Amino acid sequence: MTELIQVKVQKDHLDKVSRSPVLSALVELIWNGFDADANTVRVSVNRDEIGISSIEVMDDGHGIGSDKARQLFSSLGGSWKGTKKISPSGRFLHGKEGQGRFKAFAIGRVVEWCSHYKSGDRICGLKIVGKAEDKGMFEVHNLKIKNTDRVGTKVTIFEPHKEFSSLSQERMFDYFSSIFAVYLQTYSNLKLYVNNDLLEVQDRIESCVVIPMSPIIDEQGKHETKLKIIEWNFQIDNGFHFCDNNEFSLLEHGGRIRGGGDFNYTAYLISSYIGDMHSKNILATYELDGSLVSSFDEAKKLIRQHFTHRRLERSNNIIQQWKRDNIYPYKEDPASKVEEAERQVFDIVALNLSVGFRLIDYSLSKQLRSFDLPFLYCCYRRFVV
Repeated sequence: MTELIQVKVQKDHLDKVSRSPVLSALVELIWNGFDADANTVRVSVNRDEIGISSIEVMDDGHGIGSDKARQLFSSLGGSWKGTKKISPSGRFLHGKEGQGRFKAFAIGRVVEWCSHYKSGDRICGLKIVGKAEDKGMFEVHNLKIKNTDRVGTKVTIFEPHKEFSSLSQERMFDYFSSIFAVYLQTYSNLKLYVNNDLLEVQDRIESCVVIPMSPIIDEQGKHETKLKIIEWNFQIDNGFHFCDNNEFSLLEHGGRIRGGGDFNYTAYLISSYIGDMHSKNILATYELDGSLVSSFDEAKKLIRQHFTHRRLERSNNIIQQWKRDNIYPYKEDPASKVEEAERQVFDIVALNLSVGFRLIDYSLSKQLRSFDLPFLYCCYRRFVV
């Protein structure tokens, strides 16, 4: 027997909600799995001879029961998470508005939810199907379940709108790392797989710092605020996220932050004030909130200061490595202020070439590496000094 669920929202609003970058849409489905107390979430991109045939997000959470299906799919804002902050197993919940399931239509025409759930001492099954051309209507089918005690939900997206280049293994790993790093550090027993490869977030982090900030003050009092900066050991578009006090990313800033372009990092502005704005559905217009804009400006200043310090630190490390390799051209301490200034200028030139153009290639033998820096020194002495 097939049941129909109609969404009580205007079509143009559904179309707006379902617009999303493909990786952001997948992030919403992953959050749904973790919020359902899944210990493992698996993302799979299936391909055939033509290209991408389907995308799956499978979890081992508590599933979608028949009593919840109508509530979950009949309206926006109808999520079971809307009135709760903690999952049954004690995890902080990420989603609340119940919009994530509609974003799946940004990826493909047909979306299918197959769910196993417990009803008393039985395992029951449910299949829910929606189509992009009629987002306001979902078909619900009961499934006959035999010989299994597994619960959870598998979301399958069929008929992708195009061959998404962002669904490569590398780009998914990189983007999911920036979104789920803090969460997977907090709940270290949870696992996220991408095409059967485990996302080991800790192995991808170069460094992590937390910087206290001025609290945000409103009529409810002080909201403690901090900035977390994670540097990665892989190349990534630098990002900035607005997070609640549980360090969940609620909004990604679309622009670039000046001052750290030569580092691979993601910055997270963390405050309960941001969570409050999100719950009021006004976080997307944060530019109109003077308190959050001031905090954002402070965070940008701290990012610039942090990476200025990191550049000095990195420069010193590089020079010390040159000295250990015995390729640094200055063997003695400077004999005068003029010689000290000359050396400082040389260090700046050499360090910029080293970072930007890999002046010293450490994949080469030490003997071959020993040629580049002395050669630069000779050029510098001939044309600059």
